[in-house]
Amino acid sequence: MWLSHLNWPGDDELPSSLLTAEQGTICKVITHTSILVTGWLLLVLTQAGCSQVQVLRLTSETFPSRAVSDVEILSHQPDTSFLKIAELSESASSDVQTLQRHLLKKAADLGADAVVFSTPLTRTEQRTDYQPVYSPWGYYAPYYYGPGPYGYWGPWGYRYGSWGPAWGYPQYAAVPYTVRITTLKGVAIKYR
Repeated sequence: MWLSHLNWPGDDELPSSLLTAEQGTICKVITHTSILVTGWLLLVLTQAGCSQVQVLRLTSETFPSRAVSDVEILSHQPDTSFLKIAELSESASSDVQTLQRHLLKKAADLGADAVVFSTPLTRTEQRTDYQPVYSPWGYYAPYYYGPGPYGYWGPWGYRYGSWGPAWGYPQYAAVPYTVRITTLKGVAIKYR
């Protein structure tokens, strides 16, 4: 075992079976801890990339952060006096509730008392992806067999790849698709 070279306190007093059991327990604890730390880091990294809230600060004042549950949701500006802290916005293919949660979390981090939300805007974007095209040659493609008389260096093969309109370049087809993008904006405010 890899821990056998370590000098544990009181090694001369413990029987070898207990010493091996103690070292095995330490290995299990180290392995369990490393798995937990790795899982935690993976969770934090995946959650960090999910929210892309744009923040435009409207004041140089800073406020202590609050709990998200303490931030009010408003559809219009309140009648009482308030200070505008920041304009928040996020655009994504997520639903409005998810975007609202992200904006509320950012407002809570800024120390806002409330967020005045505007009407969400939804647009459809046309995008294009490039997918490889199926080769009708399959295993009988001239370049499949490698070097040789029927391969890409032979007299009956083509030296740069497949025959056809692309002459050896990878063949891809444009595949159009649509994405629905929702933009939500809000103003983080602090009551005076």
